[in-house]
Amino acid sequence: TTRFLKFRHTTIYDVINYYRCHHDVSYLDRYNAGRPPALDSTQIKQLDQIIKQNRSGTAAELLSHTNFNTTERTIQSYRLSLGYRPRKSVFEVKTSNKNEQNRYQFAAQHYLANIKKNFLKMNVMWG
Repeated sequence: TTRFLKFRHTTIYDVINYYRCHHDVSYLDRYNAGRPPALDSTQIKQLDQIIKQNRSGTAAELLSHTNFNTTERTIQSYRLSLGYRPRKSVFEVKTSNKNEQNRYQFAAQHYLANIKKNFLKMNVMWG
C-alpha cells in the first residue's frame, strides 16, 4: 500500500494512530502548532488606536495605557509590525546671543588657520 499511495509507511501509521485517538483524520491541529501570538486581533486594533493618539510615546507609555499582560519589547515589535517607525529625536541647541557670537568668532579665527594648514600639507605631499 505504501507504493500505491506514494507515502512512507511511518506516515501511514501516524495517520492510523491519530484516527484511533481522535476518530478524525483532519490535521488541522498541526497548523496551529507553535507559540500563540502575544496579542489577539482586538488587542492589536486597540494598540493601533493608542499609537495613533500618542505617536511619539515610548513602549512603556503605550503599555501603561493598556491592560495587556505583556512586555515593552512586545509592544515595540507590534508597533513595528503595524508600520509605525520610531521617530528620531530632534535636539535643539540652546544658545544666547553672546554664545552665538563667540561661536562665530571662534569659527572665523580657525577657518583661515585650517586653510593654511591644509594648503601646507598639500604642498608637502605634492612638492
